[in-house]
Amino acid sequence: MTSSILRAVATALTASTLFLQGCGLLPSEPAHSVASLAARIQQHIEQARFSAAQWGIKIVSLESGRTIFERNADKYFIPASSTKLYTGALALDTFAPSMRIPTRLYATAPIDPEGVMRGDLVLYGRGDPTFGAAEETGAVQHPFDALAAQLTHMGLKRVRGHLVIDSSYFAAPPIGAAWQADDLQWSYGAEVSALTVNENTFTLIVKPAAAAGQPCEITPEAGWMREGETDPASLPVKIVNRTFTTAAGAAPGIGLYRKPGSGTLYVFGSLALSDTPWQSALALPDAFKAIGRALSAALSKYQISIDGDLRIAHWPDREAQGIPERWTPLARMESPALADLLKQTFKRSQNLYAQALWLQAGRQISETAPANACAKEGPACTTEQWGVYALNAFLPRAGIAPNHAQIHEGSGLARPNLVTPAATVALLRYMSLHPAAHIFEDALPIAGVDGTLKNRMKNTAAQNNVHAKTGTLQYVYTLSGYVTTAAKERLAFSIMLNHYLPPESDSNASSIPSPTDDIDAIVVQLAEFLGHS
Repeated sequence: MTSSILRAVATALTASTLFLQGCGLLPSEPAHSVASLAARIQQHIEQARFSAAQWGIKIVSLESGRTIFERNADKYFIPASSTKLYTGALALDTFAPSMRIPTRLYATAPIDPEGVMRGDLVLYGRGDPTFGAAEETGAVQHPFDALAAQLTHMGLKRVRGHLVIDSSYFAAPPIGAAWQADDLQWSYGAEVSALTVNENTFTLIVKPAAAAGQPCEITPEAGWMREGETDPASLPVKIVNRTFTTAAGAAPGIGLYRKPGSGTLYVFGSLALSDTPWQSALALPDAFKAIGRALSAALSKYQISIDGDLRIAHWPDREAQGIPERWTPLARMESPALADLLKQTFKRSQNLYAQALWLQAGRQISETAPANACAKEGPACTTEQWGVYALNAFLPRAGIAPNHAQIHEGSGLARPNLVTPAATVALLRYMSLHPAAHIFEDALPIAGVDGTLKNRMKNTAAQNNVHAKTGTLQYVYTLSGYVTTAAKERLAFSIMLNHYLPPESDSNASSIPSPTDDIDAIVVQLAEFLGHS
């Protein structure tokens, strides 16, 4: 081994040791046996500051099948966004990794030789969560122009009927089961439907005015809005400005309030003259109006006129149904492949994407299962409840008893979701042998490299090694995934810390590690492990 490699190894070991020491683990060297590794983990989780919390841990070798460590492995825990592991596995078990989700424009009547269609023009979505989303998703950021351009190639010049925005493909509420009201105004609680735009979010920017005492300047921005279109009136949300600008040096603060189900957003608080702009990503209520306006603008740009009105068709005003045979497909956009959607879902922990995939699986099984198969979930199941049915049908194939994973929606925002660490490890083991195993693992965040683990476990043996899904809610911290030990043994692990309120540090004591550092300390121990099961 060259001196440069030896120095690099020594540096990594030193960094790992310092990290572990800061989290209450004080090893003189990596563990060499399963017994010593288990003893260290046990010592870590039994620190006094965890006395009121609950740890759930299961660590299993993917090679020998041996359990290396477990604690409360068969008890229920709130998984938070680790729920997305179940949603992603269900999606890959239901659909091909190459599956793409279409969004189409249909004509309800033929186009005559003059380019006139005496019927409605219908934009019909099937649940593509990337429609009109940011460029990094791999989707077209401005799909409305692309759709309008396709219509001109079909010879369409005038629609004598209405422009219809149809999201009835999913028969489900726009928010997941048991999502909390205080999540719904933020981007991570955006509404989910068969038609979305820009992930159903917009950015609100608040700037101080030119003089103290004046209201702050409020500007909305969104991917579908045309350049220079910054008037709040262009959004399907009414912004009430109750802010003011203070003298330089005053303590600032901006607050927001939007009643659930309302389209009125109140912005209050203040910024000082010297303050930099404040901004936040927010959920877009009633995205269908924004979609309709953006499509109307694109049609006008391409000189296609609409005689009628903008109309919205969605559940429950319109029951979910297939496309009538008399309708003619005119234009089409497609999502990136499922494999790419899963990367966005896992690495960004994107709730809208996860819930959209959950609804896709629910819609798929509802078309093939007996009509009364979902009776346990309700006499007339929503697409979301069909997703529950689909997951419960999948779990036995993964070697999991359905009562070991009680999941009600696809994102993990719902606190009634309950899983056991043992069930999660069984899921990880199943997916490690799945035909789409590499797609599942590659989609997971990588420690110290990308996604929600980009800034965690850096400069340790876990960096660029651990592939795992994070999960965080108030008092809930989870991490589940895969790690390769120093002895080159592959492990699956699920670590869940619930009901934990970190104690406050005081001036006479060392700082208290964050909950994520406490979990990461265990995973780093696994990455450094020199023994073999």
